[in-house]
Amino acid sequence: MRKNYFKLTAIVTILFIFATAFVAVSQRKTLQLRRLD
Repeated sequence: MRKNYFKLTAIVTILFIFATAFVAVSQRKTLQLRRLD
């Protein structure tokens, strides 16, 4: 049971990190597009 919980926590953490990175990249792209305008 504990191993399953640890695995789930690891997956959630990795997904959270990917989501944060994706948001940061998209925000940076929108900022660059706004500068061009």
